Amino acid sequence: MVDFKQQLEALQNALTDNIGTGKDSTQEIPNNTTTSTITKNELIEKSSEEIEKEPIENRKELPTHSNTNSIEIKQLEERITELERQFNIQQETIDINNSQKEISLESERFTEMLNIYLYSIIINPKLEFKTELYHQYKENLTIISQNILANSFKFFEKTSIISETIQIGKEIQERYIVQKNALTQVQEILEEMQNSLSKPSYQKNLYFSKFLNERGLILNTVAMVNEILGEYIIASAQNLSDHAEERIQFHINRINSTQTSRRAYYHFYKSVTSFFYTQFTTQTNETETTFFPYKDTGNSEIELQFRRMFQSNKRKKANLFKLYAEMIYRIRIIRNDLVHGNNQRYYHNISYEIEDVLIDFEYLAIQKNFLGA
Repeated sequence: MVDFKQQLEALQNALTDNIGTGKDSTQEIPNNTTTSTITKNELIEKSSEEIEKEPIENRKELPTHSNTNSIEIKQLEERITELERQFNIQQETIDINNSQKEISLESERFTEMLNIYLYSIIINPKLEFKTELYHQYKENLTIISQNILANSFKFFEKTSIISETIQIGKEIQERYIVQKNALTQVQEILEEMQNSLSKPSYQKNLYFSKFLNERGLILNTVAMVNEILGEYIIASAQNLSDHAEERIQFHINRINSTQTSRRAYYHFYKSVTSFFYTQFTTQTNETETTFFPYKDTGNSEIELQFRRMFQSNKRKKANLFKLYAEMIYRIRIIRNDLVHGNNQRYYHNISYEIEDVLIDFEYLAIQKNFLGA
């Protein structure tokens, strides 16, 4: 029969040894008896069973030790409770530390993603984040990038994805430790995009053209520049008269109602820029074209009004019409070279040529606004 008092003393000695030697409270309590380690509840339960099995005459001796046993049990209960508390605290600390390490690693991966986005606007679709805000920001940036690369900028006018992403970024800045520089720069880009959406179409697309060219997306940029050259002329023509505005809007509405609106817009921009180029440059053998891509009652008035503006500009000894016509020619040559094989131009040179066109466009169309858009 296991002696109850001996077990209590062994457990108490083991606990005392733990405290005295400074061992970790999560270590096993050594067992100095021939039996295995016994928990507090098992200890009390076993002691009761042993006492019941004792002969009655032996039980009479127990009261002499009852006070001592009660004190020891109470002390052991308190110590065991304290050890359990310390163990729980230690486990909570370990869990917190592991969680913090995981968050720190996620923050590093998140920052790396932002740095890549800044110069390429590419998001790795396989990248995953357990932190919900990181995940949401990554998903939104992916959608934004996909539409930029597809030149689908009207998508941003129809949704609130940019403003939503900006708000998520602000929450990340408040709650998590990330490299402020990377996130701040991406946030600034998104805010610039958001601000550009409220501007006229040619100014909005000028911003995106610069954005694309800075990141080396030349084909996308050339397509955008080709559009903004036509957009500025159209916006200016709408201000020539009420009738001109009505005819242009009628044509735009008809384009929007078709299933091939993108292609129809391309033909409209091409017709407009070809009209302007053939009318206001002397360095061409091309046949004069009309403003609209077909014979229309609005053509004659718009063409007449532009010629009057051109003559006024010449009298002031300004050559702004000619400069704009040359821009149309320059971007047309770049585009033709890029869409055909065996391009003889170097990437670096093309990017600089496009940048020059964008600078000239900003000067003529926005700073001077020579056509009065």
